[in-house]
Amino acid sequence: MIPTGRLQRIGNDARLIFDELRRNVGDLEFDDAYPPGGHFFTQSDGDRDYWYYRRPRTNKASSYNGSRPRYVGPCSDPELEARIGRATSESVDVSRMRDRAESLRQRGWTSATKMEGGVLRALSTAGVFRLRSVLVGSVAYQAYSGLLGFRLPCASVRTDDVDIAMDFGISNNLDDACDDILTALRQVDPSFSPKPHLYDHAMMATFKSSNGYQVEFLATHRGSDERTGHLSQLRSLGPHMGGVPLRYLDFLVRHPVRSLILSDPGITVTVPAPERFAIHKLIVAASRRGGNPKIIKDLAQASELINAHAENGWVSRVRSAWHEAWARGDSWRGRLEASARHLDANTRNLLP
Repeated sequence: MIPTGRLQRIGNDARLIFDELRRNVGDLEFDDAYPPGGHFFTQSDGDRDYWYYRRPRTNKASSYNGSRPRYVGPCSDPELEARIGRATSESVDVSRMRDRAESLRQRGWTSATKMEGGVLRALSTAGVFRLRSVLVGSVAYQAYSGLLGFRLPCASVRTDDVDIAMDFGISNNLDDACDDILTALRQVDPSFSPKPHLYDHAMMATFKSSNGYQVEFLATHRGSDERTGHLSQLRSLGPHMGGVPLRYLDFLVRHPVRSLILSDPGITVTVPAPERFAIHKLIVAASRRGGNPKIIKDLAQASELINAHAENGWVSRVRSAWHEAWARGDSWRGRLEASARHLDANTRNLLP
């Protein structure tokens, strides 16, 4: 049985600091991506409307300079609506933001390592998260404490990699692309280089530094297995970028949420909804070969998130995600049942 780590509730004052910091960091990043003075407009794609931004060529204040429209996001996003609707850019006190971030660290808040922070900031500046990529894996787990109001013991687990997922359909339908990813990563560590792929030599999906730190891009995969082992092209990430296609990933990245990774003073990231992360971890754990040490970590993370939801009175969200996965078919059901058997009785009883 996998016991649940001790969950310590975060005080209301720390939650307020986190929410304020996430909002302020988001405002700062938004103004950098879409400098004041430009023009926001909507564009339809099928039955959905999206915000785009265009700025004059004569404005030299930002790294983005040109008349090509820049993707902003769906019109259905109320947070974007609020930011776009501001009459003028609100000044953000960066010094206060750093103080607020430091106060969270002093309270034991999990903070990104130097490499994690550098990589995430470089990718964010390049436009990776702006173009609807989703941070997944153990680094994303750090972002759930503030959203759920608990210190999660597994959030302190460190890995030497950053995983970024992208929906295949979204990436190839967006009318925009981010800055060159290799150039962005080499600003963090000049030793970053593409890891050659066995079959697709013209595309890049994995980058490694000389000390072994890895950044990998993943793609949703729901089609046939005929291209198993090949990369899927992700046009929004650049002309030569691809993703490693993974089963079950489309479930994980559906309806993602925004959160904050704590790193001088913070970086806003898009992460999977925590209830989906929990259920996906149950599926992944049962998909690994027996004896893989990652199984214990998968189940521990799932257990912590399930119990945090229950403490908040949100267990219905977990059960809804479970039911959605259960309805996907026999292979999904078998994996869910196999992993659930390894959870402690109290956690198992929270599931359908």
